[in-house]
Amino acid sequence: MDSLTQIVLGAAVGELIAGRKIGNQAMLWGAVAGTIPDLDVLANPFLDIVQELRWHRSFMHSILFAVLFAPFLGWLFNLLGKKYKLKFLSEMSFWRWTHLFFWGMITHSWLDIFTTWGTKIFYPFSDYGYATKTVFVVDFFYTFPFLILLLWARFLPAFKRKKYNKKRAFLVWFGVGMSSFYLLMGVINQQRVNQVFEESLKAQNIDYLRYDTKTTPLNILLWNNIVETEKGYYSGYYSVLDNDKTIKYYYFDKNWQLLEPIKDNEKVKQLLEVPQGYYTVETRTENGNKIYQINDLRFGQLDGWQNGDGDFVFTYLITEDKNGNLSFEQKKNKFDEGFTLVKQLFGRALGN
Repeated sequence: MDSLTQIVLGAAVGELIAGRKIGNQAMLWGAVAGTIPDLDVLANPFLDIVQELRWHRSFMHSILFAVLFAPFLGWLFNLLGKKYKLKFLSEMSFWRWTHLFFWGMITHSWLDIFTTWGTKIFYPFSDYGYATKTVFVVDFFYTFPFLILLLWARFLPAFKRKKYNKKRAFLVWFGVGMSSFYLLMGVINQQRVNQVFEESLKAQNIDYLRYDTKTTPLNILLWNNIVETEKGYYSGYYSVLDNDKTIKYYYFDKNWQLLEPIKDNEKVKQLLEVPQGYYTVETRTENGNKIYQINDLRFGQLDGWQNGDGDFVFTYLITEDKNGNLSFEQKKNKFDEGFTLVKQLFGRALGN
């Protein structure tokens, strides 16, 4: 999820593991631990777009990374505490530092699994991005109540008469429980809307190979269903507050055959692994160069999404020059109408 959310979760983990030992420092170092996996973006300037897409949420989000790196940080912080006699470091043992960093990093990856993009938590043993797609990467309803409780706990004294203030732990645990319940509601809502989607597909005699259901931005009420058929995809929306359970679907041709001239290129193969089979292809010619456009359907469309129009959120361009050389880039989107888009989504989520 977004950086603020991961900082909040990491700070909560830090408080619960180390608050009794180092007070407010625990939230700080928990926030650091919760941020570490996303530092994989520091490699982006040295990677092309295909490498970047494959690298993010891979090794540094894996269980293996947490298992290897947490003990190293535990050893380092324990060593620094003893060598420089820093009180806030020396009051924590090697094992407690290791636990703080391990749980701070691994809960980051677990939370990312609930989002649409997916996380390669078993990397390098598996290159698959696991994702339930039950919460959007930014969701204020998850983050802000959790943040308020965490700040409330932060401004309480850590110790009273040299004893840990248990009210802090209660508030943090309440925040963890409330945010976890929100995630659970996302999973439950997904199962409910899947039944609606399946019934609507059957009623409309749409034969499909598989489907993918994900929540829409900033809520767990409005859901998008992408349905794969032999030649294309259907896309439809349903809110748990809708009275009418008949889904209006919009169709998109796969057009995968358009990639035939470049399908054996290794970079092309790697790029096509990213959308996990949910993509369409378009081609055009610009300045004598052939442009292949890969539309990742998993994240929906921008303006015009209600009618199946508009650009897709994630689109990748492959340019083939006159000499047959290929270059890759991600199409940049314009979010000039961002407020209007959010307003439309919330209106539709409320059943309008």
